[in-house]
Amino acid sequence: SEELPQSIAQHLRWIMQKDLLGQDVFLIGPPGPLRRSIAMQYLELTKREVEYVALSRDTTETDLKQRREIRDGTAFYVDQCAVRAATEGRVLVLEGLEKAERNVLPVLNNLLENREMQLEDGRFLTSSHRYDKLLEEHTKEELDAWKIVRVSEDFRVIALGLPVPRYTGNPLDPPLRSRFQARDIYYLPFKDELKVLYDTGPNVAAKSTSWCGGSAGVQGSQGIGVPPGGDHGPLQGWASKPPTCGPQSNQGGGPHVIQGRRRLSSGHSRRPNRVVAPGIPDIRLT
Repeated sequence: SEELPQSIAQHLRWIMQKDLLGQDVFLIGPPGPLRRSIAMQYLELTKREVEYVALSRDTTETDLKQRREIRDGTAFYVDQCAVRAATEGRVLVLEGLEKAERNVLPVLNNLLENREMQLEDGRFLTSSHRYDKLLEEHTKEELDAWKIVRVSEDFRVIALGLPVPRYTGNPLDPPLRSRFQARDIYYLPFKDELKVLYDTGPNVAAKSTSWCGGSAGVQGSQGIGVPPGGDHGPLQGWASKPPTCGPQSNQGGGPHVIQGRRRLSSGHSRRPNRVVAPGIPDIRLT
C-alpha cells in the first residue's frame, strides 16, 4: 500500500481521537474532494459502514429522517440515512453542510447532542445509555410496545463543509455548530503535493515536475491563476497534464504561459507588441 502523507495521517489521527471520545467531527476547508477523501480513508481504515448524503438547497427534513411511501395501496414510513445510521451503528457523512437550508439541519440537533429523535411513525430514538437504564426497570417487550428504539453507541457523524462567508453558502446555526469538533482541512503542504505529482507522472522529468509544483503553489497561494478545488488542491490542474508543465514543453494547441510571457503554439505567427509606459522600459510580449 502507498504511504500516506504526514498531513493526512495527522488528520486521521485526530478523527480517531474524537471517535474514541464519542464526539462528532466537522471537517471544514476549501472546495475539493480532500475532506471527503480523508473521511472515507478513515472509514476504510476502521472498517466502518457509512451512510452518505450530499446536502443541497432541495434537501428536506424527510430526506434525513423518514420518507412516506405507498406500496400495494398501503402507506408506510421508510427510514432514511440519519435514522439508519443511528439504529445500525454506522457513520453518517453529511457533505455540503453550508448548502442546506437553516430549517433542515436543526432537526439533527437533538440527535447529535442527546442521541434522541422523534420519528414520524411514532417511534422514539433514545441514547444507548438511557435505553439500558430503562431496560433494567422494564422488559424489552414493554419498550417495544412504547416504540422506544435504541441508538447504537457506535453512531457517529462526520460533517463536511466550506468556510462561510468566504465561500457562498448559509452560515451554520450556532446550536448546530456547537455539536461538532471542527478541524481545518487545507490543501496539502508543498512537499506532499510534490510527492503527489511524482506519483501522478512518474515518467516526467523531476525538474519539470518540481517547476510545475512551485509555479502552481505560488499562484494558488496568491489566489491567482489556479482556482480552489480539484483532486489535490491548487496542483490538481497541473497533475492532470504533467507533460505540458515543463518550461521547455510546447505541446497542445492553445497558448502556453511560460514564466510570465505569452507564446502562441507552433504554426501561428504574431508580430511583437510594444507596451510603453512612463518611467518603465519597453516590454515586448513575444
